[in-house]
Amino acid sequence: MRLSALLLPALVLLAGCGNGDSIGQGRLIGCYAAPGAHSRESVKLTRVDGRYVIAYRLASPWRQVDTPLITPDDEQRAALLSAGELDQIEEALLTPDGQSGVFRFKAGARVHGEALKETHGVIEGGKVRAMRKQRCQWLFSRGTLSRYGT
Repeated sequence: MRLSALLLPALVLLAGCGNGDSIGQGRLIGCYAAPGAHSRESVKLTRVDGRYVIAYRLASPWRQVDTPLITPDDEQRAALLSAGELDQIEEALLTPDGQSGVFRFKAGARVHGEALKETHGVIEGGKVRAMRKQRCQWLFSRGTLSRYGT
């Protein structure tokens, strides 16, 4: 009983020490791969100095987009998706020009009348494609070893 009385405050303190990446747009942080069991991650979203940045793996090295991602306004969303699909987006981050970004659909979303198998979409070069979020490998960010993903 005494041990559990000591552990409870420690657990409460640890629960409050998160960096906010498990809620809101922070849930988008991670790596994304094309649907399929053996697909290699080709997109990663990280947060550096309080800004969200996206990078694409074209061959071996990652190519980071220089422009940080922002929360898109209604016009930017409407340029990429239809009105029915817009209501089904839970969170989104895009570059100001709308050429790169990541978004998450609500559970049970339907696009073009079909239920989605993947809940995330990635925008690369202005084209939207369904992606599967997965646990990232260890990432180096400004000399700091960090772990991103679910």
